[in-house]
Amino acid sequence: MSIRREFRAWIKTRPAGVRAAARTVKPWHAYRLKTTGQHVVLQAYAENGTVRVGVIGHDDPILALMNYVGLSVFGISPADLERLPVPCAA
Repeated sequence: MSIRREFRAWIKTRPAGVRAAARTVKPWHAYRLKTTGQHVVLQAYAENGTVRVGVIGHDDPILALMNYVGLSVFGISPADLERLPVPCAA
């Protein structure tokens, strides 16, 4: 079974808020946080429809160096994320 098929099967068993967030935020993509320019990857879905993300970079190369400290941010609305053109390596 492919990871995407497994993901779809798993997401069907989750609460409504998780399903809503999972419609737009996929674990195999990297995203840009619109408000800060930080590059992030999904870490978790929350039942209230938000997501927790791990910061992996930044639009500004200097600030990108500062973001390699294992920063995790919760309570992010999926609407505040835009997909980066390069898929996540994870």
